[in-house]
Amino acid sequence: MLWSAADGNESRRPHFVWAHSMGGLAAILALGNIDRDLSSAPIGAVLTSPALAPPPFKDDLLTRILTAKAQFISGFLPLKPFAMLQRGAMRALDLKSDSRWASDHVSDLEEEKIIHQEDPLQHLFLPLCFVARLLPAMSRAHSQAKNLRTPTFSIVPGFDPIVDTHGLLKWSTRLKSSFDKNRPHRLQKYEDLCVHDVPRSSISKEAMERAGGWLLGAEPI
Repeated sequence: MLWSAADGNESRRPHFVWAHSMGGLAAILALGNIDRDLSSAPIGAVLTSPALAPPPFKDDLLTRILTAKAQFISGFLPLKPFAMLQRGAMRALDLKSDSRWASDHVSDLEEEKIIHQEDPLQHLFLPLCFVARLLPAMSRAHSQAKNLRTPTFSIVPGFDPIVDTHGLLKWSTRLKSSFDKNRPHRLQKYEDLCVHDVPRSSISKEAMERAGGWLLGAEPI
């Protein structure tokens, strides 16, 4: 569902940050606070399908418009009480995440779909109130991402049914110059892929090799 990890060295400075989905969202928010200081900034970040926007709702234009508007207005402080009410309503109605729907879109491999559906995390309540927490976080991430200087490599499918990654195209062109000339900001997009978790898909080996080359600063992309 989400994961993030970092490795470190003796100076306690993380080498690289790896993050997926909502972990990618959290990584961008964290990087926005620390990457101005080279003593604390990681050497680089690898993000797969970072959750920078709600699901694209490919076949429902009205839902896409309403969700986009909700994301925009949710960042305003006076509207947060309404978000808190929504959060309470979700708990009262006992709304749970649909693990079957998510599992059908997490990968194009049947074995990965089965593993994902059996994941205990998929049977918990929605981890955060969508409007109360996630949408404002997404709005902040869009603002902070434009100022990132930590080298960042993003891997996304052509269409992601679970999070909207289309904004990454604009985001990647607005990033400030990277600290490392051998490891600039990069976006790898797999046009023919329609899944959420690229590292768990049929092209995982190719995607990880591309990311590995970028981590070494040796692969011209």
